[in-house]
Amino acid sequence: MSSESDASAIFETGRVLAKKTLRIADAVIRPDDSAEYSADTVRCDYGHEYVFHISKGSDHSGAALVITTGAGRHILFNAEIDFLREVCLTIERRLEAIDREKENIERARREAHLVKQLVEAELRALRAQINPHFLFNSLNSIAALITAEPEAAEEMIIRLAKIFRHVLTYHDRPFSSVNEEISFLQTYLEIERVRFGDRLQVNFDIEASTSQLAIPTFILQPLVENSLKHGLGPKVGENLLTIRARQLSQHLELTVEDNGVGASVIKKVASRDCIGLGLRNVEERLQTVYRGDAQFRFESVPRIGSRAQILIPITRKSQLREDATEAVRI
Repeated sequence: MSSESDASAIFETGRVLAKKTLRIADAVIRPDDSAEYSADTVRCDYGHEYVFHISKGSDHSGAALVITTGAGRHILFNAEIDFLREVCLTIERRLEAIDREKENIERARREAHLVKQLVEAELRALRAQINPHFLFNSLNSIAALITAEPEAAEEMIIRLAKIFRHVLTYHDRPFSSVNEEISFLQTYLEIERVRFGDRLQVNFDIEASTSQLAIPTFILQPLVENSLKHGLGPKVGENLLTIRARQLSQHLELTVEDNGVGASVIKKVASRDCIGLGLRNVEERLQTVYRGDAQFRFESVPRIGSRAQILIPITRKSQLREDATEAVRI
């Protein structure tokens, strides 16, 4: 794929993602050479049109993501505007990476005797630069699929839009149901399967009686991410991830378990403070929400795998106030 077609694919991905996530009337990319605007500048034109500027890189030209909210809806909420800003900033970073990649290839051609070493080193550096977080990772995967597998790319865009729609919906809600969190994780893991391929097998073992029980929103995602990154990511061969929810008398038990590399590798990572922070945040959040009535355990065995387990008092979502920040029933 040429740099021009790659850039077009990135623009199209951002446009479709914005439209599908926010369910707005239209989203278009148009030329915009307004130098006084940056990616975090939002203009509101004609009452229902929002314009987000995108710098196109080394040629100093620009583009704009133009959002039309449609009849009956004239404003975007702050969380939606923040989401669109992040989409535009991600597009900018990807375009900058394309510029760097093009410059590196031209330099390598001029220096024929260093071609192999230079290209390999630069590509490694570029890959590290263009994958700083989940959104950036996903956009790259989509761009790679658009030409070769357009249907797969469209499916991934829909899944990514579903994830961000869920995040926008629940970002200010302290609690959600087990069923809602599992649905979110299923979509999240469908995207991660693009990276892992057939190596990743996921098993959801969810008791029907737990589906409407309340849990802190997004409490399981850090545990799943931890398993993927530190347990299963370094492992060679088949990767098995199990997510379990079951009712134990007056408590709900949530488990995220993997057959990854286990403690011998994880301890080395933890010593660099890469893994401990996420797990500590989960534990501290549980203690705050449940006033000391929650338990969190993490076990890891070399070459066997890891298990993270949460035990919380049973509370139905319908029993909580909409604005509740602690699991205190009404």
